[in-house]
Amino acid sequence: MTDVLERIAADRERTRRRVREIIGEHGAEALAEFDAGMEHVESGRYAMAMLWHSLSEPQRRVVRLLGDGDRVLARCRHTRHFYDAHGGEHAVDKAAGRGTVAKLVAHGVLRWSGKPSDPEQLAELASRGRGLLAALLSRN
Repeated sequence: MTDVLERIAADRERTRRRVREIIGEHGAEALAEFDAGMEHVESGRYAMAMLWHSLSEPQRRVVRLLGDGDRVLARCRHTRHFYDAHGGEHAVDKAAGRGTVAKLVAHGVLRWSGKPSDPEQLAELASRGRGLLAALLSRN
């Protein structure tokens, strides 16, 4: 398996060198633009930007809210349909609906962190969600 991966990596590098040669024929400015674009892709910032653009406005609001301090989402006591945000300076009632939170978990942005008997009781940022926030902050 390792030799297959090494061959794939070598083919990728040869292809990249060839593309750089072709683009280099159009000038240093075009080559610099290509290199900057490739760095953007390889660093993961492109993937994080695409993830951010795939989120709905309510999902983005939840990500921003959880990024503002050390917050978690806890299911409301009186209903199973909404989550409150706890932590940070202020608690936020009904910060998100259950569907919004479930979709963010499916995207890998949040993860369930409740008790084994009720894992969906709490949700917090997953590593992908923290990476998304880091990419957003570095962009600003």
